[in-house]
Order: sequence, then structure tokens, then C-alpha cells
Amino acid sequence: MAALGMMAEAANARLLHERVESVREQLAQLQNQVERYDAVAETLTELPRRLSHLVMVPLGKRAMAPGKIHPPQVKRENLRELEATTTDVGSVAQLRKTYEAENIREIQETEAASELGPVPRATEDDIKEYFEV
Repeated sequence: MAALGMMAEAANARLLHERVESVREQLAQLQNQVERYDAVAETLTELPRRLSHLVMVPLGKRAMAPGKIHPPQVKRENLRELEATTTDVGSVAQLRKTYEAENIREIQETEAASELGPVPRATEDDIKEYFEV
């Protein structure tokens, strides 16, 4: 009977360790997403402001050559819309970044709390509640 209890405890510890590793991987992915949001927001706000864009221009079916695209001049009435679009893109990216940063903070807080001491025995319900992401 004691051997059965030890086996269950070992399986519980292994399950808990697997969940911790899974959450750490999710945390790394969230941090990577936050960094990508910054890069995307910067690119999206910069593109409409540039007057020429570097591109690879096709020369037939297989050849490409570096070149530039010059978009038409922006009219004054469209300038306001252009500025509004760039600020909207920045605010959407900022909201996503804030949301992901909040998720990261919550995961780090629960991870810090889990390292305070040994867990005597965690049930499946405890694991589901604790590792909610």
C-alpha cells in the first residue's frame, strides 16, 4: 500500500513538473510576442510616412532587381486620415502589448509564489486552477 502511495506521489510530482515546464514555454512565447508587437507597430506607423519604399522589382519571370516605389503625393484632405491611421495602429499594438504584459506579470507572480515552499500534494483541480493561462 505504501508503494502505491509513493508511486502516486511520484506521478503527481512528474505531472506538476510537466505543467511548470509548459507554462514556462508559454511565458517565453508571450514575451517573444510582445517584442514582435513592438516591431510590427513601428513598421506600420513608419510605412505611410515614407515617400519611397525599397522593393525588389520583377524583371521577367525569374529576375529581380532592387528599386524604389514612389507613392503618389498625399493630398491635404487625406493627410488627416493618414495621421489617424498611424495613431490607430499604434494604439491597437499598444493595447495588445499591454494585454500580453499583464499575462506575463501574472505568470511570473504565480511562479514566484510556487517557489516559496514544497507542495505536499496537488490535486488535479489545484493544478488546473494554478496553471490557468
